[in-house]
Amino acid sequence: MKSHAYSTSMPIQKPSDSDLTVQQSIEIIKNIPDHFIEYRHGIILDFECRGEDGFLLKKLREAYRAKALWLECFWLGKAELRPELTFTEKVCYKPLAQMSMAFFQLADEVHHRFDWAKEQNLRPLEWMVLCEFQLCETAFKNSGYTAEPTCVGKAQLYNRALKRYKSLEDPEKLVFGVSDFRKPIEALEESAAFLAKEDIVFRNSHYQDYLRVQKRCFKAVRDSHLKAMLLDNDSIKVLGRGVDTRGAKSRKKGFQK
Repeated sequence: MKSHAYSTSMPIQKPSDSDLTVQQSIEIIKNIPDHFIEYRHGIILDFECRGEDGFLLKKLREAYRAKALWLECFWLGKAELRPELTFTEKVCYKPLAQMSMAFFQLADEVHHRFDWAKEQNLRPLEWMVLCEFQLCETAFKNSGYTAEPTCVGKAQLYNRALKRYKSLEDPEKLVFGVSDFRKPIEALEESAAFLAKEDIVFRNSHYQDYLRVQKRCFKAVRDSHLKAMLLDNDSIKVLGRGVDTRGAKSRKKGFQK
């Protein structure tokens, strides 16, 4: 298990908001799968998680609850959680929590520097939560829960992320277009890239730190024991490292974390 061997190079920065606001943000992330399905699709999910689709939902819930525990450990100083997080399967979710922290830290810097972010009253914690909603929406779609399943393994996700973040390393070469709608993560990263193009200090510190953390976290997820899952024809299929070209394994043949 390698995921816990990677540590972020960015300092752990506690949000400047009150603890209650931070706790509320973490609580939202903890329950994002249910929030997303209820508010986006108008469906109140079965808590018992019956059937194959229920099993998939259960695993998504476990992932976000583990991520929330890591955020409580990092931001709220709950050191009593560290043994559980370090010596159980929850250690695999540490890089996912570090991604969340990187969203917040970059959003905080962009918010201080970009007038439009202040005009939109988009606070850094809210931006981080919106990024998490985007990731959850993608997970539901790729898994086949809300759309046709997309067979994307961890290696493929890592390669896509690596390509994107390498393209952002040199903002001088980027061309910024005008769009009425951008997804939260793209809006955050492109806003930061635009700032980095003009501000060399920001580029060499916060911006490059963010890119390094994201690449490192995607690599940690790729190397972890986590598995990508699909809901295909009412059956759960589990992918190994990347896309299993030998055929996806159903849960009936043995599910692996």
